[in-house]
Formats: sequence, structure tokens, C-alpha cells
Amino acid sequence: MKVILDECIPQSVKRFLEKKGIDASAAAGLSLPNRSDQMILEYAEVGADILITSDRRMKTENRFPSSPRVGVVYVRVEPWTSKFLISALDEFLQKEPLKKAVGKSLILRRHDWEFLE
Repeated sequence: MKVILDECIPQSVKRFLEKKGIDASAAAGLSLPNRSDQMILEYAEVGADILITSDRRMKTENRFPSSPRVGVVYVRVEPWTSKFLISALDEFLQKEPLKKAVGKSLILRRHDWEFLE
């Protein structure tokens, strides 16, 4: 399972996922000439299974649409801290395999989540 973390996701999430055995890369560390949202999504299409983002500028989840190959996890955790984000991911991973999000959009909140079709 390969995960790309958008630039808005803290590095502590990368370390957490790696401890869970998930191959995680931060978008900030990718060798992309322009790390625009579209560039990151295009990279994820060929180099990842999941993109995790919390881009607060997004009004809808259509900015990063899922595809048959890549799932998108939209983090909507309040308050926005690494501790609560990791806690939400951990709670999700205890009940659902991350691969279930491949090809789907997932809204992840502090104590619940929903898959968008």
C-alpha cells in the first residue's frame, strides 16, 4: 500500500503510517517541478494507492476526485492537531483496512468516517 500525503499533512502522520507498515511519502519530498494539487493527483495516479489531504481551501471533495486506481482521504479533524489526526487515522485503521479506500473518496473525521460514492 503506497500513500501520498498532501503538503498540508504533518510529518508525524508519515511516521505513524510507516510504523503501521504503510509506505508513505510526503508530497513536499517528491521530485515534482510544480507541486500543484493537479500535479500531486497525477503523480498519485501512477505512484500511489491513496492520497491523504485536508486542503482547507476545498469547498467540495471534487478538487481531488477519486479514480478506479487511487482513493482520496479527506481529513476533516477538529481541532486540527497532529495528535487528533493520528488518533482519527488509528481509529479508522483499527476497524477498516486502508485498501478499502482505494478507488473511493473517504471523509475522515475525529470519531467517524464516510465513504463517498
